[in-house]
Amino acid sequence: KRILIGNFFNDSTTQYSVSNPNSNQNYSQYLLDDVAVIDCTTLPFGGHDTIIAIGDSVFLGRPYEPVHIYNWYSNGLLIDSNIGFWAKPTQPTTYILQQTLCNTILYDTVFVNVSGHVNTAPNNARNEAISIFPNPNNGNFVINYKGNITSPTFLTITDVCGKEIDNIVVTNATNNYQNNKLTNGLYFYSIKQNNNELSRGKIVVQK
Repeated sequence: KRILIGNFFNDSTTQYSVSNPNSNQNYSQYLLDDVAVIDCTTLPFGGHDTIIAIGDSVFLGRPYEPVHIYNWYSNGLLIDSNIGFWAKPTQPTTYILQQTLCNTILYDTVFVNVSGHVNTAPNNARNEAISIFPNPNNGNFVINYKGNITSPTFLTITDVCGKEIDNIVVTNATNNYQNNKLTNGLYFYSIKQNNNELSRGKIVVQK
């Protein structure tokens, strides 16, 4: 496969400026440098979920990859804009990588647990009685709660910056959730009962 770099317009439709009007030469020479060819289907990679000891650090992301635009978020705040960085959390933390490539925005998440803390990884392992499917989805999904709902239970959805998108009451064993305003991207959900978090995780919307 090849890539061609140059001017493919004819003389009449080519914009130009004369750098030396006193010259008797009617041609120019251009040298191109710093050209990169990248795969537009490259998926973001934040790293693997891991656990570290208090005081240690871990490298997240890839060590080097040109051209892409990267933003790292934690707790709704932008914390870095490199392809990778050294994270040194003092408590269990979820990091969100936002990659912009070929005008396409994709996300990846990394959970770093810190030894000595209770594992609060963003998945349903803490309460296997709760499940959300399908995932990825188009903004419509089912919340399946296998237990008995005896007190108010709420589902909260936030975006990668921590902004609350929706908050509903979970009333039945099976709830059908529908939000046509959700655009493609990554969201987080949290299910709480009596202010106690039963489950949290991520939702990927692909339409």
